[in-house]
Amino acid sequence: MLKCLLLLGVLVSCSSIKNKDNAKVEKKSISKIEKEKLKKLKSEIKFARSLSDLVGCSKLGELNLNKFDRNKLEYFVYLETSKLGGDTLSEVSEHKRRERPEGETVFSQGKIKHFFKSDVYRCK
Repeated sequence: MLKCLLLLGVLVSCSSIKNKDNAKVEKKSISKIEKEKLKKLKSEIKFARSLSDLVGCSKLGELNLNKFDRNKLEYFVYLETSKLGGDTLSEVSEHKRRERPEGETVFSQGKIKHFFKSDVYRCK
């Protein structure tokens, strides 16, 4: 009987050690290449603080983006601004809210989704 309990204890402890080794590794939200490109784009694109900053600028379009990951959203904002050929963002609006595709329950409130809206200008 004592041998069975000892064997059971060893099996349980080995199985818990094995589960710790198989833990999932979280995937980074943006890669190193994307981080470097984001740093470069941040140095080229600025935010207008007032209407006087937009004198002589031409409006190229409007950004309206949303993502579940805040870092990815920031990367795509700068990337889309660059694709439009803009170098200035104005009338920036950022907010977040919970998305509930299957409905809100006591146990789940949904994922947080980040939203970004802005006008894109070229001032060069």
